Amino acid sequence: MTRTRASTKRRKSLTGATPTVQPAAADNVHEPTPAANTIGCSVDLLTEILLRSPAKSLIRFKCVSKNWLSLISDSQFAHNHSRRNPRPISGLYFYSRRLKSVFFHGEQNLPSLPFVDALGCHENLTEIVDSCNGLQLCEKFDGKDFAAQYIVCNVFTQKYRVLPKPNGNSSKWITHKAFLAFDPSKSPHYKVVLVSYVLHPPYEIDVFSSRTGCWEKGFAPHTCHGWGAYWNGAIHWVGDENCLRFDVDAEEMIATPNRPLPKILSQDKIRYLGECGGRLFLIQSRSRKVLGFRILELCGTWCGSYQVNLRPIISAFPELETTFKFDVLSLLCVGDVEKKEDFTLVLAIPGRIIAYNLHRKTCDVLCNLSVDDFIKSGRNGCAYPFVETLSPV
Repeated sequence: MTRTRASTKRRKSLTGATPTVQPAAADNVHEPTPAANTIGCSVDLLTEILLRSPAKSLIRFKCVSKNWLSLISDSQFAHNHSRRNPRPISGLYFYSRRLKSVFFHGEQNLPSLPFVDALGCHENLTEIVDSCNGLQLCEKFDGKDFAAQYIVCNVFTQKYRVLPKPNGNSSKWITHKAFLAFDPSKSPHYKVVLVSYVLHPPYEIDVFSSRTGCWEKGFAPHTCHGWGAYWNGAIHWVGDENCLRFDVDAEEMIATPNRPLPKILSQDKIRYLGECGGRLFLIQSRSRKVLGFRILELCGTWCGSYQVNLRPIISAFPELETTFKFDVLSLLCVGDVEKKEDFTLVLAIPGRIIAYNLHRKTCDVLCNLSVDDFIKSGRNGCAYPFVETLSPV
């Protein structure tokens, strides 16, 4: 029988993180020990110790001294820490009339966008449009020339970078779709890929590199539509006939024909495309008669992975049977991704954000929404992950 736990106080961590226990304050203040003096005098030893500390602790450690502040604020240290300490998703940003968030480990809100007040941005004209491995890509519209301004930020560290506007006048009038490509395990640098929507080829692709600080314009024989996700060095799109991927390093668009089986359903059936546990997954809804959807995995080509039946969720939330209204916000995994019980779906249903475990078929209510709230599907998806990382921008 499906168990529903409506209270977020009782829910366990979706990412398997162990709660941090703060040590009790010492009754007496002691003089530094010889070992402490040794560590304090050795930058290399101190660096090795700090690299093993959680990102949240390092933010507090900046207050210890000017030396610690300088060391932890260094971009190379931040990159090394992010590379050596990959963090799971801690929460999600999503739009429901305005920017909202859900945190997986307790009753708290995620940080706000760091640049909104500093740049005087209007919330309705600035949105998150993509997220990749701890960094967020935001888009700010300028009403004067109708051109978009892009901003890359790390909301955990509250750091941001305003990108220069792309070269060329066409960016003012052509509709674009922006994607963020970032892999901290390979490089501290990221790229922003701007794909144009025009009726006829060649199709413009503008690429910004954080390494050079410049945009470069290219052209492609194919254009992408619908959902897109960064995985394994490329941005992937799924079409009815072809799968497209933009190789970020080579800056080349590649088309691969879909195999007849499993059949890729139409774009309106796609509910989610994203990376989970180092693998790329596609979620497609079926029909009201089937009351479920399927999860496909990209292994050279798309392969059938799981069939998900919505009956256990409908048993817990009967209103779904009449509305059949839900959005897949994220697919999460804990530990060994090969085990089916490690997969959890985060779903938005009328009035709630819930987590559904695929193996145990149990639901946890993560947060409540107003009955008239709706999830605004962004141009790159429905939700944007938040990761506690020091990755520099």
